[in-house]
Amino acid sequence: MSNPEITTILRERQLFENQTFDKVINEVDFNFEGDLEFKNCVFEKPISIDNFKTNGKLTFFNCKFSSYSVIKNSELDIISILGCEFSGSDKSTFSLLSNKCNILSLDGFKGNLLKINGKYLLSFINQCTFKKLLLKDINTEYSQSESRIEFKRNNEIENLNIESSNLFSDLIFDDGTYESIHFDGVFKNSIVFKGALKTKYLFFESSTLHKRLDIEDGFFTSINFYRSNFQGLIWINGYNLLDNTSLNLSIKELSLHECVFDKNITLNSSKINSLSLSNNNFKQLLNFNTYQKIDGNVNENKINISISGINQGSMFFENINTNINLSGINFGNINFKNINIKHLTISDFQNKGVVSFNNIKSGDLLIITDSIVGNLDFMGSDVTLFKEFVFSDSNLVGINFSKHPFNILSYSSNPVIGYGIIDKSKWNTNLKNVYNQLKKNALLKGDIDTSMKYQSLEYKYLLKEKDFGFDKVLLFLNLISNKNGLSWFRGILFTLITAYLFMLLYLKTINIDFNFEESLKDYTFFISSFPKLEIQKYSTIPNTWQSNLVIWISRIFVSYGIYQTIAAFRKYGKS
Repeated sequence: MSNPEITTILRERQLFENQTFDKVINEVDFNFEGDLEFKNCVFEKPISIDNFKTNGKLTFFNCKFSSYSVIKNSELDIISILGCEFSGSDKSTFSLLSNKCNILSLDGFKGNLLKINGKYLLSFINQCTFKKLLLKDINTEYSQSESRIEFKRNNEIENLNIESSNLFSDLIFDDGTYESIHFDGVFKNSIVFKGALKTKYLFFESSTLHKRLDIEDGFFTSINFYRSNFQGLIWINGYNLLDNTSLNLSIKELSLHECVFDKNITLNSSKINSLSLSNNNFKQLLNFNTYQKIDGNVNENKINISISGINQGSMFFENINTNINLSGINFGNINFKNINIKHLTISDFQNKGVVSFNNIKSGDLLIITDSIVGNLDFMGSDVTLFKEFVFSDSNLVGINFSKHPFNILSYSSNPVIGYGIIDKSKWNTNLKNVYNQLKKNALLKGDIDTSMKYQSLEYKYLLKEKDFGFDKVLLFLNLISNKNGLSWFRGILFTLITAYLFMLLYLKTINIDFNFEESLKDYTFFISSFPKLEIQKYSTIPNTWQSNLVIWISRIFVSYGIYQTIAAFRKYGKS
């Protein structure tokens, strides 16, 4: 017995115009010659067209759908939905499922949820408005004819999800506004973003892209590549190399996480606010170049670059105003060239590859903390341009400088930054170890001057670290006598001053009144009598045990001063 609420209408005629359908329409298994058109119609109940075959086209023009609607398992030349509105509930869907069609054209279609599945050789989506558009397993079979899906101008789509086991169509995005675009699956053909596209969130998740990805234009809040394999080139280009002008590509956050890139990935844009790289494998090269003029103004168009996790491959960054944060484990080659750096932070970092900096134009803060720096190369840069250095709890063996820093801190003087060792009682021990490592690095490279300077600083902080005792006294004397081996002039002064003071003490023990002019004359005889350290004209005065003690102690300190002076003179002759 038939249900009076369900009807079939398609066998009646080919054109329906200005009609209202208040019953459920269920059309199954029929063939049709020519075109089938609905114009200015209203569908108050669900409509289902199943296994419809025609050599013509199916057109809905300026129609309204109030409930669940589906076209499925059908074979057509063209499906065209123009100026229509689907106003079903949030959970109801307008669906195109498992159809075979040469052309799918959606123009000015509005609705809550649209789901598309099947084979559509050419798809055009233009001026459409949806809360959610789902393309699931569309065009999963290879076609010898050109196949593409074009999102053309003035689309307003909150959530666009493209999920496919194999998608054999080019994807082209030109203009439009999207809250989020989410890719998940295997994409066999190229993907292009161009035009004044506005997108908050662009995701590639658990996906494989076999061919090229181009992002040439648009405004993106966040682009996220996550756990995906990119087998073709990636070109994110916001710069016209022909006329040296910037394009309208703006990205606030670009994140690459746990991805494999088989070919080059190229970033040419100064309008990227943040770049985050973690756990990636760059089999060829990541190249980031803003092509902007770097003039030493670190605050202009600053880009935050964060490299974390375990990364492999080569990365090259050029012509950038930046903050840089390195952490995790690096197995590749990372090169920065021609850059301004506000903050360079190396924290919890193990470098098993090479990290190099060439032509640093300016810098504020260089921080190395809790890291094994490995082959960290500043040979092409003057790091003394940095205003502050914080090195703490790190293995610095392998670091290379062309100019060496000497004003190193254990904790940043800027409390907002907050890097380094908070416990002040550990600052001196840390700096002693830092300067000890830098001393050894310089010595291995044959840089005696620098190694001696670092040794002096090492002993300075060893002095501060020691509790009062003989070692602390010895370190203090080493500091004031020749600046820990650096200053022969200080050695001479120490010797002369020490000798003069002991001479005055000697004269006092034999009851000779002080007279400055006479003391200078006596001093020349006293110092020239070394090692006796006596004054001939007072030899008739009997010595006391006090005067003998003074002479004995003075011989020790004057001898020490002479030794320290000779040691400072011989700093280049030490093996």
